[in-house]
Amino acid sequence: MTPSVTIRASILVFALVSTGAAYERALPPTVIPNDNTSPAGVVSSDTLRVSLVVKLARWYPEADDGLFVDVPAFAEEGKSPSIPGPLIRVREGTTVVATVANELSDSTIWIHGLATRPAQDDSTAVKPGARRTFTFKSGQPGTYFYYATAGVIDRKQGEREQLAGALVVDPAKGSPEDRILMINIWSRPRGSAENDQAVAINGKSWPFTERFTVNLGDSLRWRVINASIRGHPMHLHGFYFHVNSRGSLLADTALGLDRREFVVTRHMTARTTMGIAW
Repeated sequence: MTPSVTIRASILVFALVSTGAAYERALPPTVIPNDNTSPAGVVSSDTLRVSLVVKLARWYPEADDGLFVDVPAFAEEGKSPSIPGPLIRVREGTTVVATVANELSDSTIWIHGLATRPAQDDSTAVKPGARRTFTFKSGQPGTYFYYATAGVIDRKQGEREQLAGALVVDPAKGSPEDRILMINIWSRPRGSAENDQAVAINGKSWPFTERFTVNLGDSLRWRVINASIRGHPMHLHGFYFHVNSRGSLLADTALGLDRREFVVTRHMTARTTMGIAW
């Protein structure tokens, strides 16, 4: 008899039907949440070299032993896969040499955003088992990101925005202390029997997200990246903040004092960024 296992949960639901031989296969590696505080790669002189891998991984967006879904994810070569993908953060004027290997057995991946800023949207295919190297100057300081899509995009199948990582270019003299928050979403198609979704900030859904501890009177700066295709995926309540910059995958605009917004919430469309402070 062919063994069968069904794993069911209230938010993420999928079934695994396997032959005896399939049981002997190794489980996919586990995704680690990325708090975007440790840049990937190695800097030598004025060049950052980073090696990225796309592989199938098991993501636990809530408790570490709770609900899970298997998704393609980025990893720095030799390290665990992460959501968001490895942080690329460099000073203005740095040359980035980024290699991307595709370890998915059945899907070509399309890479976006590994280019000098400002940029034009373009994509590069990496077939299963292949790798490509992207060499580019960092360009204009700002908050950006890179992302990949796997296989043929079919929005009817729901949202699949785990293959994305932050790309930050600091001014030559550096930036004030900040934190980077990336929004990633996994969901089933609208109208499906199970209305499953995982809306994550730096790889975890509330209430499993990171808590920040700050001192009264501190100045806080966040770089917020909506790497999803959903408009307005997050809403802030309870305090006013300044919007210091607004951008996208391709470009970022710093807002001068005469243009800086002072708001209690800011609508973010799909695949946009903003720098906020209070």
